[in-house]
Amino acid sequence: MFRRWLSSFIKKNKDKILEVGKKLGLLCLIALIATSIISIFLNSKRTQETEDSISIYNPERTMISGKKITKEEFEKDDNVVNSFINYCNDLNMQSAYKLLSDDCKKELYPTVEDFKEKYCSNLFKEKREYNLQSWMNEGDYHIYRLRFTDDMLSSGVYNEENLTQDYITVFKVSDDEYKLNINGFIKIEEINKESDANALKALCINKKVYLDYEVYTIKLKNKTSENILLDTGKNTNSVVLRCENNTKYFLHKSNSSKLYDELSTDVIRKLEFRFDKPYSVNSESSYIEFSDIVTDINEYKENKGYKDRESIKVELK
Repeated sequence: MFRRWLSSFIKKNKDKILEVGKKLGLLCLIALIATSIISIFLNSKRTQETEDSISIYNPERTMISGKKITKEEFEKDDNVVNSFINYCNDLNMQSAYKLLSDDCKKELYPTVEDFKEKYCSNLFKEKREYNLQSWMNEGDYHIYRLRFTDDMLSSGVYNEENLTQDYITVFKVSDDEYKLNINGFIKIEEINKESDANALKALCINKKVYLDYEVYTIKLKNKTSENILLDTGKNTNSVVLRCENNTKYFLHKSNSSKLYDELSTDVIRKLEFRFDKPYSVNSESSYIEFSDIVTDINEYKENKGYKDRESIKVELK
């Protein structure tokens, strides 16, 4: 009975049934395609998230410039830094201090007490954890960004206010010995280059390289028979550090007053000059130019319109 009715119903409504079937089939096809697209998108997103999570912290990848550091190099450097942090955490100042280079000690922390008071007292009030990221590299000098966090195992809390960072340089002294430069100090580079001009003779002894600036130690000798003035102070851009890529940096304000004293005849004056030149492995410094030298001081003092000036380029390479 039911079969007859069903057969009769199908015959009478064959066209409608076919039309509905086509529509249902189309809807199923659309749903299948949409499901596939969503699935592909979700899988792609998961893959991207995985890749992003991996690339968030890659200690071996150099962030700014220089050659990429190898895993073996990173692990050796990290061992030294780890020892340094552990010594500081344990308040073993003597052992931590021994890991600093002689230049770093001389420049920043002449004694263990200086190191303790100026570096460790605030930074290691509590035990700290850290992570290390390769930042810049040049030859044997590997510069890292060192980020400090709270040691959650000992403190039981995580406080974002205690997040601090330093830039630390690791360099190889011998096959079995590595040293550290901390607090943004990178190295002291010997120059010992002489330059000569009409009024002055100059010897650039060295430069002290920091991450954000450079300090040049220069001896200046007055060659004339009268006192001279190294700079009048009227032009803030009269002392310039010039680089190979034609960039220039001006003297830091803290150094300006050193130029304004008269330089007696045959007197050698040793001065330090700071320039806010960020450290770069691709920008070599060429020379420092002093362009506001007064050789006739009496005329300069008596005549406000006196404009005669001498200059000297202190070669750095």
